[in-house]
Parts: sequence; C-alpha cells; structure tokens
Amino acid sequence: MTVRNENLRENLAQNLDSEEKIKAYLRANNLSNLKLLRIAYSPFRDNLKIKLSLLIYPFVNGLIPILQAFIMYFLVGLISKGTDLRTMILIITAYSLIIFAFSLISKQIELRTYATYMDTRLNFFVEAAGTIMKMDYGLGENSLFMGEFTRGFEPFSNNSQGLEGIYHDMYPLLSSMVSFVVISVIMAKLNPLICIFALISILIQLLIRNYTDKYRHEHTGELNKVRRKTASFYSEASDFRFAKDIRIFSFKERFIEGFKPLVADVVRISRVFIKPEIFLSPILAIALVGIEAICFYFLTGKIISNEISLKDLTLMITSVAILSRVSLALVTNLAQTRANLMYVGDGFDMIRDDLESTCGNKKITGPMSIEFRNVSFSYPLSSKKVLDDLSFTIKEREKVAIVGVNGAGKSTIVSLILGLYKPTEGEILINGINANELDLKERFKAFATVLQNVEPLSVSIAENVAGTCKNIDRKKVIEAINREGLSYKLDQLPKRIDTQMTRNIHEDGTLFSGGENQKLAIARAIYRTDAKALIMDEPTAALDALAEEKIYKDLENISQGKTLIFISHRLASTRFCDKIMLLDGGKIREMGSHEDLLAKNGLYKEMYESQRKYYKEEDNEK
Repeated sequence: MTVRNENLRENLAQNLDSEEKIKAYLRANNLSNLKLLRIAYSPFRDNLKIKLSLLIYPFVNGLIPILQAFIMYFLVGLISKGTDLRTMILIITAYSLIIFAFSLISKQIELRTYATYMDTRLNFFVEAAGTIMKMDYGLGENSLFMGEFTRGFEPFSNNSQGLEGIYHDMYPLLSSMVSFVVISVIMAKLNPLICIFALISILIQLLIRNYTDKYRHEHTGELNKVRRKTASFYSEASDFRFAKDIRIFSFKERFIEGFKPLVADVVRISRVFIKPEIFLSPILAIALVGIEAICFYFLTGKIISNEISLKDLTLMITSVAILSRVSLALVTNLAQTRANLMYVGDGFDMIRDDLESTCGNKKITGPMSIEFRNVSFSYPLSSKKVLDDLSFTIKEREKVAIVGVNGAGKSTIVSLILGLYKPTEGEILINGINANELDLKERFKAFATVLQNVEPLSVSIAENVAGTCKNIDRKKVIEAINREGLSYKLDQLPKRIDTQMTRNIHEDGTLFSGGENQKLAIARAIYRTDAKALIMDEPTAALDALAEEKIYKDLENISQGKTLIFISHRLASTRFCDKIMLLDGGKIREMGSHEDLLAKNGLYKEMYESQRKYYKEEDNEK
C-alpha cells in the first residue's frame, strides 16, 4: 500500500472526500483480465468436473456448425455418384444422431454445472457482504463513496451477468473459437485472404464493443447513485412500517411525484449509455457484412472461371453463412466476457480493499475513564460542525448524563466514544490512551451499549442477547431477559431463547413490539457483565411509563462498578448521575449536577421547568 493510501486510512470516512480519491483508493491495483480469470476460476482448481466440462463442451458444441456445413457437401457428392436412397437415409440418420448426441452433451454440461457456478458466485457475494459489514461505519455516511463502492455487488448479484455470466459464457466462447478456427481453415481453401479479413473484422468489432462497454462501465457510478435513491423510494413505499402513515396522510401521490424526477434521471443516463453505440453501430454492421461480401467476391471469381465443383460450391456457400454467424458469436461472447470482467474487477476490488481505518493494538484494562480534548466533528462531505471544540472528562465509574435538544450532538458523542467515527479535530483519550492506539474490536467489547434505534437481528433470541453465536451462557441470557420482564414472552415461544427473531429469513420467527425490542437491548447490556462502561442512548424511548420508571430505578444496579454514559430527553431522569452535560449547538452549554444546574437558572432549568408541567415530580425536586 502506498504512503498516500496509508495517510488516507488514518480516517477513511473523512479523507475519501472526492470521486477522484475514492476511485484511486478502491481501484489502486487494476488487475489484468488474465489475473481476474485466475481469481474467478480459483475455486475450481481441484474440481475435475468443471475442468472436464471446459474441455468437452467446446469440442462437441464447436463441431456442430462444422457438421452442418459438411452434411450438404456429402449429400451433393453422394447424389452426383448416384448413391441409393437407403444409404442416403442412413447417412442422414447418422448425422442427426451425432448432432443430437453433441447437443445433448452440451446441454447436460450447462445444466449440471449451473448450480456449482451459482454456489461459487454466492460465496463471493458473502465475501463482498463481509467487506461492507466490517468497513468503517462512517463510510456509510459518505454518499460519494457508497455510489462507487456498491458497484462491487453487481457482479455477484445475478445469474446471467458479472461473475456467473463469465462462467456460463465461457462455454459458448470456447466453442465459438473452435468453430471459427475449423471454418477458417475450410474458407482458406477458397482464398487465404478471407481468414485475414475475418480476423481484421473481428478485431474492429471487438475494439468498438470494448470502447462502448468501457464507456458504460465508467458511467455506472452515476447510475448507482440514482438506483440507491429509487431503491430508497421503493423500500419506504413497500415497507410495512410506513404503511399507516402513507395511507392516513395520503402520501401516495407524494411518493409518485418524488419518483418522477428519478425516472427522468434514469432515462437521461440511459441515453448517455447508448450514445457511443448509436454512432458506432454502422461500423459494426459494415465489419460484419464485410466478411460475407469478401467471401462471395472470391467465390464468384471461382464460379466465373469454372474452378469449383457443385459439391465444393455447396460447401463454400454453407461455410460463408456459418463463418458470418460464428464470427458474430465469437465477437459477442468475447465482448460480453470482457465487459463482465470489468464489473468482476470492481467486485474483487471490493473484497480485497482494506476499508478499515488504521487503529492500534492496545486494550482497555481496569475501570474506564474518557476524555475529549478539543474534539470537533463533521459528517463526511459536510463542512457543518456537529460538535465544535468539545472538551470534557468522565472519571472512572462516574455516572454522566448528556442532555440537550434534538440534533445537539448527543448520539454523535456516543458514536465517537465507541469508535464508530473518528474526530475531524482533537483527540479522545480512554484510560489516558489516545483512542487511535486502541484495538477497535477490543474497544467495542469494553462497552455495554443500548442505542436509540433498536432493531433485532435475524438470529435467535439468545444470540441477540449474547451478541455472539459462540460460547453463549444460556442461563445468563435467561436471567437477563427475566430481569427485563420479558419472561412472559419466552413462555409464549416453544423454542424459548432459541426462537429466531424477525421473519425476514425465518418464516416462523417471532416479532417483538418496539418496547419489547428496547427491553431486549437492555437485556443485552445486562448480559455484558465484563464490560468496563455502560452507554444508554435514550434507552426508554419506546417504553411505557411503568417500564420506564423500572429502568431508571434499576440503572444503579445495572451500572454497578461501571462508568455510565446516559442520554435521555427527560431531564428529571438524570438526577441520579454525578454529572450532567447540557449540549447546545455542538458545544457544552452547561455542566454540573442536577441541583447545580437548577441553581444556575440557565437553559437546563428552563428545559426542566418546561418538562415539569407534563411529568409529576416528587416534592423534594424543588
């Protein structure tokens, strides 16, 4: 990796801020077509079935057009010799059986290798998905990056194009080569120049096809941007979570109106795609027709000079048609394979690219302290500072609440502490160690986290609570679930904690309500008894009043011996914290205990008094 790329990896989400940088980073090592083919076929290195299929198919399928050329040649010869009808029928029958056998073998190879190729393609798809799941979280916020990066999924996304397209097209490509070589030898008997002209014609067609395919490939990123938007529209329009809003508030027309400009963009880009083909298609037609014209020119000369027999004339006329057809098939298959290799290159780049910013190898040991030193943060491709020159310290085992209006930057602080984002300025220290020197996976493990938006994964309840699929302490999982009052839910499920969550993958999966999902997330935090710190980002947002009160009362026990960072919209719930930070406009407006902040008669008290009208507080809160 170059020094430039090493510098970019210090903070990929922020540093990849232009299309030029993104393309240079993702496509740093362009692989040759030969290397791409080697990678594509590497899973079959020890697969004898695939190797034999690539040898047998070109031979049997490639000879079919040759047999078609020679059958009339033989028949005319037999007729001229006065061969009897019975012999003629036997020859035609033998020819038909050979064609049938060769066609059957070809089709069987296609069908019997289909599942193998699909399985291989899906394995590569899983590798590509693994890349996107482990890349820097902040890169997902970078729309320019995602537009270019997600091109890597295309070659692994269907059965007819991309990687699997190469596998399937390789058979007709190799058979076309065999047919072209044999038929060219036959046509060389008419005139050797025909072979040269045919090769020149094929070369011209390939150059044109390669140019147009490359042009399309270069503009794919622009198309992907529109596709992501149209996919978002479709997703929201068809997502059952939004079904009530769409119907009650009559959003149908708004969705349709929003979709129209995206359709116009697709049409515009499609016109850009086909622009080179419109101008170059006449040259393609001339190159293709030119082969037949040259062949018939030489053939006419032979006829005029009476240098060719009827039998040979029949062979040559048939061969001319087959040469034209085989040349077109060869060009089409070569061009299609070359085009697919372009996109497969994007996919292999996606798998090979290192999309994790550099981090250290230090671990977090003992109780946790956190310090922000002049930390500022802006989201990728934005100059607006969400956090501006923020400095504060959270001591070991200290309980700190972060409050403020919506959009003040509360959840952003959580993401920075966890390591999901890196600061654009300043530094974060954990136990006195610069956070960039910490091992990121160990950093994640050090926190028990309940995030604001909770969506269970499509795995078992036990895996959702334990946060892993290995070495699950089942007793501990049940205790955590019971502690959050979800034991009644397990009693309703025959498989109890082995029940799969959601129905996205498992048809018999269970669905929890929003409040139950929140309780499940808190149960996960309870399960993590070895965590050094507890982060609760609006942990009661989806809970009813009784469940919310229970969580507040239980927080003291849940956070016992841990550093606690608590975010809540309800100021009265932060009284148990040692310190409260009030954020306003990305800065700390006020900081102190609940009582201290009330005594300051500032923004905190103003917000608290506003909320107090709606919540019944204890008498001693005055």
